[in-house]
Amino acid sequence: KMSPASKSDLGYILARLARFVTINNDGEVKNKMLSYDIINDLRATQNKPLPQLNRICKHPFYSKNGMLIYTSGYHKKAKTILELPEKFPMYQINENPSDEEIVVAKDNIVKVLFRDFIFETESDQANAVALFLLFLGRDLVDGPTPMHIVESAEFGTGKTLLVESVVKVISGEAVEESTFPTSEAEVRRQLLAHLIKKPEYIFFDNLGDDYRLASAELAQMLTGTMKSGRILGQSKIVDIAINLIWVTSGVNMNISREILRRCIRIRLQKTDNYTHRDHLAYVLNNRAEIIWSGLTMIQAWIAKGCPIPAEKRLRSFDRWAGVFGGILEVAGIPGLLDNQDSFENSGDPEFDGYLALVSMWWKEFGNRKILSRNLIELINNEQLPIELEGRSDNKRATSLGYVLRRLKDRKFGDYIIKDAGLRSGRRQWRLTASK
Repeated sequence: KMSPASKSDLGYILARLARFVTINNDGEVKNKMLSYDIINDLRATQNKPLPQLNRICKHPFYSKNGMLIYTSGYHKKAKTILELPEKFPMYQINENPSDEEIVVAKDNIVKVLFRDFIFETESDQANAVALFLLFLGRDLVDGPTPMHIVESAEFGTGKTLLVESVVKVISGEAVEESTFPTSEAEVRRQLLAHLIKKPEYIFFDNLGDDYRLASAELAQMLTGTMKSGRILGQSKIVDIAINLIWVTSGVNMNISREILRRCIRIRLQKTDNYTHRDHLAYVLNNRAEIIWSGLTMIQAWIAKGCPIPAEKRLRSFDRWAGVFGGILEVAGIPGLLDNQDSFENSGDPEFDGYLALVSMWWKEFGNRKILSRNLIELINNEQLPIELEGRSDNKRATSLGYVLRRLKDRKFGDYIIKDAGLRSGRRQWRLTASK
């Protein structure tokens, strides 16, 4: 793990790495205690003459130029320290894997790593395979990656176990779970603290349907590549690269539209037919074979010239979608992102409310220009799950006006909300058919 070095930390390290002396005019050398002036100078220097370190890895991985890193030690170009177990069996990765090797690799991931999980759709399984491969090929994506939402309709489906299995194979260690903060200020502090430590992933576990996952700070980090912030207890502002892997699990999660469009879904169904009594021990025993399989799938994609499927797109994550869509296509695993439309239209109760409102809006007013107050009666009569400020209809209409500005040009079903200009100083709205 990584953490900022304090003055005491640096003093301890430097005192054991170097001998500090003074030399008088006669050339006599005398030992000298380490001065804090040296420590302060080193901490203040922006471009330190030291190797840069982005992370510490416990598994082989591909660098951004497609080079396989599999030897322990510091790798300058990747800015990474690789720490493999002393007796880790690193199987040979052929430069151009055969079709037979690709089939074996696919089976090792689908039928070994994920054999005890029942995915709701083919797409959910493909998204799970992409999560595993992301640990081995994160550097191939020059940009942000989406949050992986592992969810189900009930408890006991193995959501946490799936993430534990991936992390266990990747690192050989137990998964580290985090609780999502309850306030926006705490979101910023906690996420910044995580980024400073430069972990490989962050996992928010067990969010229920009674908790709404909504945060402007998280949304910004999911699509960003750098974050500026102050280290806790210091006045120093630091710029930190955002290159970790985002994972969250929960039951029928309530996710804001702002976050939802930055996520992909891995939905599980319940099963009592587990093949192995201890799945984590089973996958750990097969760790080397499973990692070989992931690396082989990535190498097969590289050997074929890194094809990027034109149809695999995901807004701010197009680079990720292209790279892993290509890897899965070469491996013969279909379905990446095929569940995205249904996922984005089902994860936010507020969206369902506006979807119902727009449907009734069209039936009542068609494409005519209206004011926000014209819609309040529809909301009241149908008791739609739309939260508006104020108790009186006038105040709720004002609140709805602000909401409609935020939803302008958004598609709900077959219709798009449009700004229809001002009438007597009041904003008008209308719907247009999307087709």
